[in-house]
Amino acid sequence: MTTNTKITNATLMADNAFRNAFAAICRRALPYMAADAYHMDLLYDAEQAARMNPGDRIYLLVRTLGTFAYVYSDDAVAQIPKTDGQAVLRVVRGSYDTFTVTVTYDAAKGYR
Repeated sequence: MTTNTKITNATLMADNAFRNAFAAICRRALPYMAADAYHMDLLYDAEQAARMNPGDRIYLLVRTLGTFAYVYSDDAVAQIPKTDGQAVLRVVRGSYDTFTVTVTYDAAKGYR
């Protein structure tokens, strides 16, 4: 049984936002993660980022085996010594479907 899904501007925008968020997050997060990490966390993070409004931000604590999302950078950085944290990423949604992901803290190098 097939369903007819009507492709609308809203569905296209949601798909674009997710793809762009996923690509931007993966570029920054994967170098800090192990090959056997829980990469499904990145899908969840991209979905969360795609639902943000322009100008909103989240902070991702990138661990060897996955990620945790935080509202405040300080909360994410505080968890690094308590977990296998490697870095903290700031994910900001820009206009349209753009996302900027920057490393704000690296466990080996400190604040950037």
